[in-house]
This record gives sequence, C-alpha cells and structure tokens, in this order.
Amino acid sequence: MDPLLPLLLFARIARSAVGHGNALLSEVLDHGRQEREPPDGHYNSCMESVRCANCQSLQRRVRDLQAENERLRHQLDEATRAGKRQAAPFAKGEPKPAPRKPGRKPGKDYGTKAYRQPPSPEEINEIHEAPLPDRCPGCGGTLDETHIAQQFQVARQVLSHGMMPIIEPEVNIKSADRAESDQLLLNAILKELDNIADGQRVMLKLSIPERPGLFQPLVEHPKVLRVVALSGGFSREEASRELAKNPGMIASFSRALLSDLRAQQSDEEFNRTLGTAIDEIYEASTKKVPA
Repeated sequence: MDPLLPLLLFARIARSAVGHGNALLSEVLDHGRQEREPPDGHYNSCMESVRCANCQSLQRRVRDLQAENERLRHQLDEATRAGKRQAAPFAKGEPKPAPRKPGRKPGKDYGTKAYRQPPSPEEINEIHEAPLPDRCPGCGGTLDETHIAQQFQVARQVLSHGMMPIIEPEVNIKSADRAESDQLLLNAILKELDNIADGQRVMLKLSIPERPGLFQPLVEHPKVLRVVALSGGFSREEASRELAKNPGMIASFSRALLSDLRAQQSDEEFNRTLGTAIDEIYEASTKKVPA
C-alpha cells in the first residue's frame, strides 16, 4: 500500500469538516442578525422585547404620538367635509339623533334682529354720484318717466292719514334727452294732481329743469304746497346758479350742502364751510335772477 494514501485521506476528511463548520457558523450568525434587526414595519413588535427602561419609555412615546396623529387626521377630515356643507345623503358624519328644523323660528324664538348700522357723518369723507344712463342699455332707446303713478298712489295713502307726502321723481341731469324728460315729468305730475282731492296738497322734490321756469305750473298749482329742488349731481355752485333761475323753487340740497365738509376739519373750518354753503343756498332760493 502506498504510504501517502493515509495522509491524503486524512486531509480530505479535515477539509470537509472545516467546510461544514463554516456553513454552520454562517447559519448561526444569520439567525442572530435576523433577531437583532427586525424587518420594516415591525419595529414596535421588536421593541416589545427590549429590557432597557429608556427604550421602553421611547416606545410608549412613539405609540402616544401615533395615536395623537391619527386623532388629528380624523378631526382634519371632519373639518374639511364640514366646510363644504355637504347635506344628506352625501354627508360623511353621523346623523344627529334629533335634528332641529332649519331656518329662522317664528315669534319670540326668532332671535336677535339686527342689521348693519350706516356710517356716521364723521366717517363719511367721500361722496360719489351714481347717475342713471342716458339710454336703455338693452335696446338703446330713450328713457321715459316711470313710477310717477306709483308714487302718487302712496301719496294718497299718506294723505288719508292726515300727513303731508313728499313725491320725489328725479331726472338724470346728464341725460342727452334731459329737456324731453323734464317735459314728460311735468305732464305726468299734472295728470296725477288731477286725482288728488280738493283741499289736499302734496310737496314735490324735483331735479332742476334744463329750461328755467318749466315747473312754474307746479309752483302755482293749488294742490302743491311747495316745489323743492334736488341738487341732482350738480356741484353746489352749479346747483345754486341753476336754482336761482327758477322762481318759486327752493333748495332741498343734501349732497351739495355737504360736499365740502370733511371729518378732518377743525371746528372753525367746519362751521365756516357749512355757513358759507348755507348762505349760498339760501340766496339761490330767495333771490331769483332772470334766465
């Protein structure tokens, strides 16, 4: 027998044992690594087995934060849906066990009745005119008087209670057909005055006519107590100049009277400006000039 044969056989057995041992050692190491390194999404389940007090505290903190995050997400979803005012059957929330009837309640259950207060005179620092268009924006035709009969109908109701009605139809002073509109207004008022009972009188508050003296028949009418003039979009100087050309008409200016008054003025400036405006308007009402 070859003397080297036993040595070769021993070397082969030793090499096989080493290989098997390395494989067994690798399997053991892999198993330990899997126990120490949990797969994704299983951090909490792995942390349940930790013994460190600090780690356990952090684990509880993580669970609390996750629960809080879920609660806030739920509230955000509810608030988003509520903002869109979804009604049943599309609402996502639970229905109320005893829903109240929608709308305001009648009588004393209506609640507080309120409305937005208008600004005080001290807060008004600008006045903007909003004149009527010269022609109909739809067809382009001229604008005729309207609602005269309606105003006189209400005036007769006021008269029936022993009070004095003020009728206020207005003509746009910037109208291209202003003169024709003034004439239409005069004819309509004279027609309605015929329906007023004898012994009753009304007041008329009118725009200053383009043709001076046009409303003189109204000034002298036995059923008209007084014809007062609107500034109607004129400046105070323009309105006073035009009013002075119309005998019998007196001023009832509001915008023109207040046009130069400002909240920023001192008491002296305010009183002087107001006094000047009053004097000018009074003179135009009482001192008439030839047209």
